[in-house]
Amino acid sequence: MRQVSGLRRILAIWAPLCVASACASSVAPLVIPKPGEVVSIDAMISNSYDVDSKSNRGAVHVEDQAKISDILGRIRDLNSGMTVPNGTFPTPTHAIVVDVRVNINLVVFIGLEWIGGRNTVPGKLAVNRARHISEAERASILKLVGIDDYRFK
Repeated sequence: MRQVSGLRRILAIWAPLCVASACASSVAPLVIPKPGEVVSIDAMISNSYDVDSKSNRGAVHVEDQAKISDILGRIRDLNSGMTVPNGTFPTPTHAIVVDVRVNINLVVFIGLEWIGGRNTVPGKLAVNRARHISEAERASILKLVGIDDYRFK
């Protein structure tokens, strides 16, 4: 009976990992543009569009190159270990849109416990991807961008 108990313990640890790995596939990190290529960054709380004003409530527009560089650096710091979830992509709480000189090149999504995004170019880079982040990492990037965390309003 003791061996069965040990086997159960092993299965209890490995089964969730196996399921998690079967539900996602690894993918290359997001391509982060160089700060000098970026015209602006727009950030908003998801689902905050106000029909009357035709804008997103609490949206932030950044053109300052030093701040753009800081934001891209933070995104770069969190840009590893991305996976492509099978099925429905999780619902983000915030979006960060990076506008390069040619077109919008990168959209970063932030959820309650994850960060992800996609490059808006043809091919494999246009795949949604995400990874887990801590509450501190989430709060840090939202503060850096200058966007409110709607949960604390």
